[in-house]
Amino acid sequence: MLLDLLNKKTIAVSMKAANKDELLKNMMDLASESGNVTDRQKALDEIMQRERIMSTGIGHSIALPHAKTEAVKEMTIAVAITESPVDFDSLDNKPIEIVFLLLGQVSNITEHLKTISEISQLLNCEETKGQMIKAKSSDELLKVLQKKCA
Repeated sequence: MLLDLLNKKTIAVSMKAANKDELLKNMMDLASESGNVTDRQKALDEIMQRERIMSTGIGHSIALPHAKTEAVKEMTIAVAITESPVDFDSLDNKPIEIVFLLLGQVSNITEHLKTISEISQLLNCEETKGQMIKAKSSDELLKVLQKKCA
């Protein structure tokens, strides 16, 4: 499922962001490149609302901001490696470098949860995280993800 959602247009390396809010806005711009986001501001507001409840900085340099929203035509993922570590109010109080933004449809909670689980399993491997962080281009990052998701 995750492999089907990956799209070169929604993958970035060396993403610049001074802070969490800027990073989330940049990630939403990236997700919008998919053509699946029907209301960018609504989706961003829902991501921000989710972050106010509890940070999705899950630790180990990873953030997984996500929301169920009516602002997408279908489930959408954006993936980025930051240019430099960003403070994300993570559970381990360390900055993040890997971001997976997930926008799922309100009507498909099961798929949303399965995709979050797949991403978590993928990122459990230190080797995978290292290869992702070292990627020099969107193409290279996509290849790492395709190899690991296959």
